[in-house]
Amino acid sequence: MPSHYEVLKVRVKATEGEIRAAYLALAKQLHPDVNSGPDAASEFLAVKEAYETLSDPDRRRNYDAVLEYSARIARQQEEAAARAAQAEFFRTQAPPREKTPPPEPDSPTPRTDTLRRMMKQGRWKDAEALAREILRTDSRNPWAWAALGEAARIQGQAGEAARHFAFAAQYDPGRVDWVRLHRECLEMADEAEARRREVTEEARGRSVPWLALGFIWPALAAWVVLDRNRLEGAPFFLDGWSIPLVSALIIGGFAAGVVLSTADAIDRFASQSGSGLSRVSPTTVLAGAAVISFWLACGLYLLVGVTQSALNRSHTFLLGSSAALTGLLALAAALSLPGSSLSILIWGGGPAFLASLAGWVAADALRAPRPPGPS
Repeated sequence: MPSHYEVLKVRVKATEGEIRAAYLALAKQLHPDVNSGPDAASEFLAVKEAYETLSDPDRRRNYDAVLEYSARIARQQEEAAARAAQAEFFRTQAPPREKTPPPEPDSPTPRTDTLRRMMKQGRWKDAEALAREILRTDSRNPWAWAALGEAARIQGQAGEAARHFAFAAQYDPGRVDWVRLHRECLEMADEAEARRREVTEEARGRSVPWLALGFIWPALAAWVVLDRNRLEGAPFFLDGWSIPLVSALIIGGFAAGVVLSTADAIDRFASQSGSGLSRVSPTTVLAGAAVISFWLACGLYLLVGVTQSALNRSHTFLLGSSAALTGLLALAAALSLPGSSLSILIWGGGPAFLASLAGWVAADALRAPRPPGPS
């Protein structure tokens, strides 16, 4: 039976463009609407099936693997036949002599019996080691390949298990369960690859907000370093502050709230803004405390969180990001506004935290609702 590559008349390493061009050319020749030949319909279906398989990267990868196994097994069978023919030739040329009859080809060896007992007992580590030892001297032992396949399947290596079961089924075609396991492992490998791609795409999408924050915060710090215009008429506890510094605290805090919400690092605002069991939400309490002192809010949060087991990811990340932004801007101010770093560390966290809450609310309002989890 010709391979899909032979059906499309392309090389095994053909590119997607070459495969598509070959398919279009053959489809025009063999389509039932333009070709009334007796074999045109079946040939057209074969071309269509070949294209559907080779145009899908995952299906093509699996098909190439099976094709490679089949070719390898065919070569091994040809080599075995050649060795058998050579041995038969020398046997006929040699003088007749008595020799013990060879064992039955299907009779199990003692090591194979031991391997099967290990498999029944679930001793997969020992079975895997013995299977590899058997294959060093008997590469066509189907039970050894099946043991490796089952061990790989248990370890979650579906692709590796599929390859081992393919050899097992090839060397003992009568075992239909190995064929079934081979197909099931191929399907598991496809599903695992699809999940891996979904996770990769999701992680890539969530990395964009973090990259944006990694640009915004240094840019704000540079602004504080370069612009040294101090606030006029500021109260004593804001002595030495500048307009860029106040702006950086607000913009950087707001950006942190947006990024944390967009990257799904914190919960929905509604889930943390109150409940039917409390009159005042923890977020409101922390916001009120931050107006007085950011560090008062942090201390209150840690005290209640530790004693009441009420620590949560959202408030931890927001308070932590506000503290980090305050420290960064205090360091930047030390380079341009001498004497202001201490007051920034003391009072800067309040506006940063309140701005991060505003960013959380704004970004959360624009986020699509999460799909419900499985019941």
